[in-house]
Amino acid sequence: DHDPRQKEGVYVFRWFAVNPADIDEIVQLSAEAWTHFEGDFDTEIQGLFKGVDEPNRMLLLTWYRNLTVWEESRNPVPAARDNFLKRHRLTKHAFPVCTRLALPGQAPSLVSQS
Repeated sequence: DHDPRQKEGVYVFRWFAVNPADIDEIVQLSAEAWTHFEGDFDTEIQGLFKGVDEPNRMLLLTWYRNLTVWEESRNPVPAARDNFLKRHRLTKHAFPVCTRLALPGQAPSLVSQS
């Protein structure tokens, strides 16, 4: 989907360096973990992409309602955590970049108000 994102919140672009031979397994581990992850946290996976010009690179784009949800999601249920740990072992290194989309006329919320 190439349409501009329209949902206010935090978007994390996580770049991975991987062995191209591991991409299918990384996709499978991610998809299995997301069944729990998206249901347990106010998140949406926007896409997981593999590099065309750089076959050893992948990009995961995830939306989070705010930074509090991002922090809470660092502790997923064991089924998701196990898959994320396996994916981490297949990753040479990762570089996440966190950005916030604030739509015109709306006050941005970075954290939950308790």
